[in-house]
Amino acid sequence: MTEQVMIQVRFKEKVNINGVDTEYNDALYFTQAEYSVKTQIEIDTLKQERIDNWANVVKNPPPYVAPTKGELQIQKVDLEAQLAEVNTKLLTAK
Repeated sequence: MTEQVMIQVRFKEKVNINGVDTEYNDALYFTQAEYSVKTQIEIDTLKQERIDNWANVVKNPPPYVAPTKGELQIQKVDLEAQLAEVNTKLLTAK
């Protein structure tokens, strides 16, 4: 298996979200072939799309959907199984 060398373009941008300045950090990854044909304008456009998408999600989070009773019951069973496993490990630990 050959490893593929990737070009990483790291960037950070100060973004104002609902009156609060915050910093967005990200990176774009390209193969050498992809990177060699990209213009700086195209790279800047990709960066801005990532920033805009992130800001949109932060400003407009998806609505909270409460779990159903059935979903909560499944979570309870899973947690009880995990607790039993931990208790078993505690009892057998030296």
